[in-house]
Amino acid sequence: KNPVAGIAMGMLLGDQGGVSDDNAIILSDILGTEDALGTMDFKVAGDRTGITTFQLDIKCEGLSLETMEKALEQARKGRLHILDAMDKVLPGPRNELPATVPKLAT
Repeated sequence: KNPVAGIAMGMLLGDQGGVSDDNAIILSDILGTEDALGTMDFKVAGDRTGITTFQLDIKCEGLSLETMEKALEQARKGRLHILDAMDKVLPGPRNELPATVPKLAT
């Protein structure tokens, strides 16, 4: 069982007018501003070996493969950064779950 982390990404368009690879500014979602004002809302989660899930909303006329690759690579680096921080705090699974963790009774 591997730790899983997620990161939200956003895209704003620069001042070059229109959707293009040169005009796309990919952001790691910190404040959510790009969610309301941006043209892309993109969430990616996974472990160190790959993506387990993602969600994408766009408010523009499409994304090029180059822009999508750029967003995925930036999300990968962010996800690995988060996993590194998680490993510093909890380097492995606990042997026992705390009593406050909900349990399924069968």
